[in-house]
Amino acid sequence: MNAHPEGVAVALSFFVINYWIMKKTKEKYKYIILVRHGEPNNPKKIVYNLDEVMKKEDIIHITVDGKKQLRALGKVINQKKFRVVRIRYSNQIRAVESALEINKALKVKDAKVEPRLRDVYAPGGYLERMTMDELKRQPGNIYNRSRWRKYHHETPESIIKRFDDVFQETKNNLKSDETAILLSHGDPIAWWINFKVMNKLPDSKQLRNLIYPVQGQGLMVVLDSENKIIKHYYLKDPELLLGKSY
Repeated sequence: MNAHPEGVAVALSFFVINYWIMKKTKEKYKYIILVRHGEPNNPKKIVYNLDEVMKKEDIIHITVDGKKQLRALGKVINQKKFRVVRIRYSNQIRAVESALEINKALKVKDAKVEPRLRDVYAPGGYLERMTMDELKRQPGNIYNRSRWRKYHHETPESIIKRFDDVFQETKNNLKSDETAILLSHGDPIAWWINFKVMNKLPDSKQLRNLIYPVQGQGLMVVLDSENKIIKHYYLKDPELLLGKSY
């Protein structure tokens, strides 16, 4: 006797659904953690910029607490079982020191400087000896062309482009279930992630009120098997010592 057509259809539907569930369950992801450098040692409270812009005595290092922030973040990444295979970091001293500290926990062999992860070229505040308090009243907006035109500050489009180039190269070289770290600075990370989320340039005056990592914070970006971003979130743990926005 032939099976009832409706029974066959139901059985087939269950098969398809179960196959889809099993496929999704077995799907492997890629992970890229965007990390901001640790707390800066800035006793003069000046607006700092790229190392090459500043006098040698003004170049920013990270504090003892800044080092602890990165070591704690590395420990949490290990505890959460992320398999970090690659670290790329900005060529600025504060980022180089941060990469060294996080790698004390992770012990990744493939850790290299990546100049495209550098901070924004915006020398105006430093050259005018602006204080951090004055910058906060801007609020933090170094992209107003009428104000900063003569210093030729880097544009948001340029920042996003160079950061995205590194991100694309990184994800394409990752295998399933592998993790990479891109260690950079607050503004470059914020411009890139907010542009990706909003699919348009965010308002520069609102940048620090959007997705904006504080010092020593890690922002996880998860990609599916087709290299598409499916979610992002901050790594959170009681052991993490989070810094400030400025």
